[in-house]
Amino acid sequence: MLRILVVDDDKTMCEEFSELLKEEGNQVATAHDGKSALLRLGERELQVLFTDLKMPRMNGLDLLREVRRLHPSIYAVMVTGYATVETAVEALKMGAFDYVQKPFRIEQVRLILKRVEEERRFREPWTAWSSLPAEALHRAVKAGAHPIVFAKDSAAFPGIHVVHFDATSSGPGSVSPRDIHRVKELALMHCASVARPVVLVERIEVLSEGHDWKDLLAVLTEIQRACEAKGGSLMLTLDPSKLSQSQVAELRKLAGEPFVAELVDILGSPIRRSVIDQLVGAPALFSEIMRGTEVDDSPKLTFHLKKMVAAGFLVHESERYALSDKGTRAARFLGEMETEGSLKLAGPGMLFETKV
Repeated sequence: MLRILVVDDDKTMCEEFSELLKEEGNQVATAHDGKSALLRLGERELQVLFTDLKMPRMNGLDLLREVRRLHPSIYAVMVTGYATVETAVEALKMGAFDYVQKPFRIEQVRLILKRVEEERRFREPWTAWSSLPAEALHRAVKAGAHPIVFAKDSAAFPGIHVVHFDATSSGPGSVSPRDIHRVKELALMHCASVARPVVLVERIEVLSEGHDWKDLLAVLTEIQRACEAKGGSLMLTLDPSKLSQSQVAELRKLAGEPFVAELVDILGSPIRRSVIDQLVGAPALFSEIMRGTEVDDSPKLTFHLKKMVAAGFLVHESERYALSDKGTRAARFLGEMETEGSLKLAGPGMLFETKV
């Protein structure tokens, strides 16, 4: 069941469509103009928006622009006539989840809602995974990883091996945050002794005190490579206000954050996941991909393929589409998710920015 808002200035069309959605077991609210729609979205926690493209005063694109700004988690679907498909594709570029052409069949709407559910299920564990370091670690353990934590307080990490940061002691189970080479030594010993090692280092800004930044970055890079070599990951927490913008940018790059975000964005779409699955075996023509993905709308499929090519996940040569190296890595990630039944570490690391 989904919570849906239907927006159409044609009251008859609006009510009939909402009744169809209710019969499918959804909770449905209605609005007859963009302004009323924004009020409804502010009043209730809705998940999906169906909006007509052509409406007076605030049209569908204007509404979409405001929804993306104010309610970015809403799945917006544009309802359009055949003559305005080009505008509907523009809506996809603006962040709409999908579009459906009038007159539409209920089967088309069911398919869109099915894809919404699939994308929500795909993104949900990632949202929880990336929310807090402790949550990320426990999910990593469930996925078969073996973590070690370098932190001042072990209370936040029950059941996980914690090496305490203690400026006055370097005895068993503790290390001075100023001794980055001892941190590296312990982290590399952990990586050598377990499969899928995960190393979490807290308060990077504290470790940076009294050290040359290049030396610290070199230590973290060595730990990250040791983790990645065995299918694991390096996790870092930091207060970005205590570091320079260039230092934060270097840490984001080290953690692979840009690729991970891009991976989740591309693979979030069930259509794009289907494309990657289909191309694992061999390159394919546009018509073959259309049959394999069951997308019967060529402008819509073209949009998704162009997005994947632009992002570097596909290459398009001699009328055929094929996976690039990045696309092959994405396919491997999907395969691991299917076989292990849980979200695995998608990149070489993760970065958690906090205020201390």
